Amino acid sequence: MFRVKNPRDFGAAMVFMFIGLFGLYFGKDLTYGTAGRMGPGYFPFILCIIILAIGTGIGIKALITEGPSVELPVFRPMFFVMVSIIFFGYAIDYIGLALTSIAMTFLAAYARKNVNIMETALFAVVLSVGTVLIFVYGLGQPLPAWWGTY
Repeated sequence: MFRVKNPRDFGAAMVFMFIGLFGLYFGKDLTYGTAGRMGPGYFPFILCIIILAIGTGIGIKALITEGPSVELPVFRPMFFVMVSIIFFGYAIDYIGLALTSIAMTFLAAYARKNVNIMETALFAVVLSVGTVLIFVYGLGQPLPAWWGTY
């Protein structure tokens, strides 16, 4: 019988192996081809084999070396980050990229227990100006920079 000495790595190995097997199963109907004449399933097949090999290696390491135990998840950061992402998706059409970025930054900042309002405000403004300059003006993405404008 074997004993898992590193539960975190063992869990990661299971995730990697699941993703690799999932990809192999759903890509089985694609034609593989050869290295010289690749079919649509060649690259996904090779990638899934690599992911499966990485998962196997991590799993073997988890059985050999000692590691930390699995800790209970902390829900506060997950909650505020998810709420900020959902808010961004809904609000961008109504108040534009600039204001949505600022509001999203303030929401996500509350993932920490000690929120520094001045630090968050400075970061929000810099992030907002940067995203508008890069995505709207630099890359020409069809995003409203301000409310109601495209």
